[in-house]
Amino acid sequence: MIPSSSSSYRPDIDGLRGLAVLMVVLFHADMGFNGGYTGVDIFFVISGYLITGLLFKEMERGSIDLAGFWERRLRRITPALAVMLVVVLALGAAVLFPSAFTSLGESFVAQALLSANLYFWQDSGYFADAAEEKPLLHLWSLAVEEQFYILLPLLLIFGQHWLKRRHSADQVRWIMVRVFVGLMVVSFVASVVGVAMDANTAFYWLHTRAWELLLGSVLAGLPEAWRLKNRQQREVVAGLGLVLILVAAFAYESDTAFPGAAALLPCLGAAGLIWAHSLRAGEKAQAESLPRTWRVMTWKPLVAVGLISYSLYLWHWPLLALAQYVNIFGDNSPPVLIRVGAVLLAFLLAWMSWRWVEMPFRRKSIFKTRRSIFLMGAGLGVLFIVVGWQIVRHEGLPERMPEAAMIYEGGKQDRPEFPLTVDLEAVQQGQFAKAGMKDAEAPVAMMIWGDSHARSLMPVLDALCQEHRLTAEMAMYSATSPTLGFYRRSRNGLGVRTEILAKAVVERVRKAKIPNTLLAAYWSECPNKDPEGFSNALVETARVLTEAGTQVWVVLDVPTQPFDVPKALALGRLPGGWFPNPAERTTTLEKHREINAVMQALIPRLLETGARVLDPADLLMNADGRTLIEHDGHAVYVDYNHLTVKGAHLLRPLFEGLVSGSATPKR
Repeated sequence: MIPSSSSSYRPDIDGLRGLAVLMVVLFHADMGFNGGYTGVDIFFVISGYLITGLLFKEMERGSIDLAGFWERRLRRITPALAVMLVVVLALGAAVLFPSAFTSLGESFVAQALLSANLYFWQDSGYFADAAEEKPLLHLWSLAVEEQFYILLPLLLIFGQHWLKRRHSADQVRWIMVRVFVGLMVVSFVASVVGVAMDANTAFYWLHTRAWELLLGSVLAGLPEAWRLKNRQQREVVAGLGLVLILVAAFAYESDTAFPGAAALLPCLGAAGLIWAHSLRAGEKAQAESLPRTWRVMTWKPLVAVGLISYSLYLWHWPLLALAQYVNIFGDNSPPVLIRVGAVLLAFLLAWMSWRWVEMPFRRKSIFKTRRSIFLMGAGLGVLFIVVGWQIVRHEGLPERMPEAAMIYEGGKQDRPEFPLTVDLEAVQQGQFAKAGMKDAEAPVAMMIWGDSHARSLMPVLDALCQEHRLTAEMAMYSATSPTLGFYRRSRNGLGVRTEILAKAVVERVRKAKIPNTLLAAYWSECPNKDPEGFSNALVETARVLTEAGTQVWVVLDVPTQPFDVPKALALGRLPGGWFPNPAERTTTLEKHREINAVMQALIPRLLETGARVLDPADLLMNADGRTLIEHDGHAVYVDYNHLTVKGAHLLRPLFEGLVSGSATPKR
């Protein structure tokens, strides 16, 4: 497929879109492409390139038609989005429990206000509902683009107005490209720093993502003289670009620090392909002048996927998210046949959306005037805000669900209210949050150091400390291992700053002569891909703490379940008998030991340091050797792996000896 020299259509860009959306869809469906999420970054580069190119052409004709630009954006984005939202609302009303339906209502409001990225950023805390169960989570990237679409034309209009009196049109364009480069560098630096300091903010906010769109803008604004001169140059650049994309797609993983510097690979790869496939004026569009990657990117099936890529992106995630929401079949993801079915259905709905929604609006077959499309956009925005607000106002309409199901679903709210973050400056000054008897004069009998799993134990530890009139101090941060010289890789944790907290804890224990230090964490997630490094670090941490004069207690993890426990129990109470009994599918003791093999192997080494090891698993097993997930009609877990307050109190026998001072080793 070779473009005519008179045509501005770039089938290779549709092919690049097709590759990007396939990466994203297959990643979300857990069907390959570990780093498939980088397809979104490819979309950002493409969007920046195409949108800026269109705006530069308008500038060459005299000025930017702002109303016309936004009309085109409305026709491109809104109709297909609105259809998807209506269907998701209906499906959500049928299967989502009140807390999830309330969240859906909030996301309806956020997307209508073009701020879905900010909503999911603030809703992305460690204990927020599982990201893979939020039907509109994927709209965060659309919000980033929409915010960019608002700012970019305004920047160009202002720049043209200010510069055109003293510069020619070509000079204005070149100056604006240099402005884009400056903004791109600032945004990239913010992204790199943001990933290290606050990965969630760096992931969702425009200022840390803008450089990816601006890379496309710079590419669109480069003088024609900068285009590659011959096929050999194009082969090198295009080949390298495709390699960069594929390396990111296959080598990156969910815990890769992202975006930051890691986003360079997919973004530079996309830019390289677009640049290498751009011909110079007067150059004949012949196969001899184009690199071999052109044939790949213009392969008809790939281009066809690219044509429906927007609708496919809109539809694939809600279907997978809702399938995940009702999944209680184990392994934390729906069976492969369900995932394949969701993807195939997404393709069908995407084609239907492109054929009967996208194209009629873009060709102005319906809503033919600018006024009508603006009224439609405004009306839909108001409608979605009102609908979403009503869902939130009525707390997710709980009357839709049976009372027994609601009792179980309420387990998601039965979580401890103890701090899960620390002020690093404060802890370095020896200031830690307290539990038990919080009298400032009372001696500290225990330091509790760990992550959210340590916090899950706090209800019973706090109660025991109060009964024995003891004070405990807490050093807990989500997704952060209680180790010296090692940190857990997670977007929600302290990351490289783990060492600051670790050193502060050791210093506090030493200076305050705290007699007991309890370490608890989501141990199976801590090793990353370095179990040896983690093991050595934990043993060294226990040794250092012991030398500091404290008795170290390592609490092994509670069994992780293959499904969200409160939701699974609640789904089991819905009429119709559609869902299996989750109690028959809980984790066995054998499976639990297998999942925690690293910690199981580490126990002898920990005991050699003088540490004591406590194992809660036996207290959470039923007579069938499976994990207990309900007690007295209430859920024992908040989600897959965190205990409820009621669940924590089941571990009282495990800690009574520790707190009373007469504990004996579990092993």
